[in-house]
Amino acid sequence: MIPKPFEHQQTTSNFILKNDRCLITSDPGTGKTRSVIDAYAANTTGRMLVLAPLSILEASWGDDIAKFAPQLTYSVAHAKNRAKAFAADTDVVITNHDAVKWIVKNESVLTGFDTLCIDEFTAFKNKDSQRSKAALKLAKHFDKRIAMSGTPNSNTILDIWHPTLIVDDGQRLGHRFYSFRANVCTSRFNGFANEWTDKPDAQDIVAAALHDINIRYALEEC
Repeated sequence: MIPKPFEHQQTTSNFILKNDRCLITSDPGTGKTRSVIDAYAANTTGRMLVLAPLSILEASWGDDIAKFAPQLTYSVAHAKNRAKAFAADTDVVITNHDAVKWIVKNESVLTGFDTLCIDEFTAFKNKDSQRSKAALKLAKHFDKRIAMSGTPNSNTILDIWHPTLIVDDGQRLGHRFYSFRANVCTSRFNGFANEWTDKPDAQDIVAAALHDINIRYALEEC
């Protein structure tokens, strides 16, 4: 017997189904993974690639697929079996964040995929890292893009810029990082270099820009 989703999980699934590009920033513990799985299972038009922290590939994603959508098949791609996992006739391929560099070098493995889900998208917040650059290239192959994090701005509002670029190709926060930074941060010279701090209204500016693709539930609401 498959347990019914909570109301906020169903609402999140419906949001995903209505939006090909979306950010899910609900608190940890609200069941974001379940919402993504249910949405994908309800409209399976192609394969789904999940990028997630190495520690939860099987423990979270694999177990949740088996529990909530047992009709779906999945393979877990580790460093030593990536080619085999992608070649398997499965609905979902689950792999770790660093695999993006391998995937970009072997783009033919993406044939048949149309949905990308990035779990813990802060892994790609640094626009200059090789991993982030590879993720941006990889995203171009997907019509449907979902990015999740319960702590999207844990350090600064600037952390949201590159993950959003991956999802919406710069439509909402712009293509230029430095223009975005000037809009939401102020600088102060500390004697050695400029320090950038969030403006008081930075959260509101970003929330307004992302309102149509972002859904969020606080844990106390659930």
